[in-house]
Amino acid sequence: MVEKEKRRLTAHKAKISDIVSGKYVSLGGFNPSYVLTNYGLRLSRVRVLATVINSYLTEDKKYAFVVLDDGTGIIRSKAFQDTAPLSNIKVGDEVDFVGKVREYNDERYLVPELVVSVDDPNLESLRKLEIMKFLKLWQEKRKRVLESKKLPLEELKKEMEKYKIREEQIEGILEAEETVKEDGSTEAQATDTKAARALVLKVMAELDRGEGVEYSQIIEKANMPENVTEGALNELLEEGSCYEPRPGVIRIL
Repeated sequence: MVEKEKRRLTAHKAKISDIVSGKYVSLGGFNPSYVLTNYGLRLSRVRVLATVINSYLTEDKKYAFVVLDDGTGIIRSKAFQDTAPLSNIKVGDEVDFVGKVREYNDERYLVPELVVSVDDPNLESLRKLEIMKFLKLWQEKRKRVLESKKLPLEELKKEMEKYKIREEQIEGILEAEETVKEDGSTEAQATDTKAARALVLKVMAELDRGEGVEYSQIIEKANMPENVTEGALNELLEEGSCYEPRPGVIRIL
C-alpha cells in the first residue's frame, strides 16, 4: 500500500470534455482526488493540448489563471503563490499542459505543473490519434474486467495480470459501472454498442463526399457522449468496416 501511494500518478493525455463532465471524487488525506470518467478512467494528473483564450496575472504575481480550450470543452487553470508555470503564457498560445485536477465551490479547474508553448501544426492531429488509440486499448481492458468481474478473486487477479490491467484500473472501471447504475442516466442508455455503431455508420454515410469524414464532424453529428462515439469508431476501425485515409479522417469501406 505504501508503494502505491509513493508512485507518481500518470499524467493521462485527456480531452477537457472528459475532465469537466466526469464525476469528481475527493478522498481526503493523502489520497489523490480524481475525476472518474463514465468509462472508468480515473483522471488525477492530466496532459492537455489546448489554446489559451483568456489569461490574468496579478501585479504582485501571486495569483494567475488561464482559460484553456481544446475544442471539446473549456477549463480554467489557477495558480496561487507559484505562478511561474502560467506567467509567460499569452492569449492565443497553443500549450501542452500538465497539471492536477481539482474542484472548489463547484468549479472544476487545473493546478499547473508544466506548461509549454507549442507551434507544431501537426501536434493537434497527433494528440487526437494518441487519445483514440489509448481509448481503444482501454475499452478492451474494460471489456475484460466486466467479463471477468464475477470470477473468484485469485482467478480474477491472474486474468488481469495476463492483460496487464492494474488494480486501480479495475477499481475505476467497476466504480464507473456502479455510478451508471445509480444514476440511471440517458448517457448510460446511449452506450448500447450495436445502436451506437449503426448510428456512426449512418452519420458517416450522410456526410462523406468521397474523401472521408473528419472525426470532429462525426462526433458533432452523432450527438452521443463522445466516448460512446469513439468506442463505436474504434470497433468499426478494428473490424475493418472503415479506415483512416489520413489522420483525423474516417472513411467507410
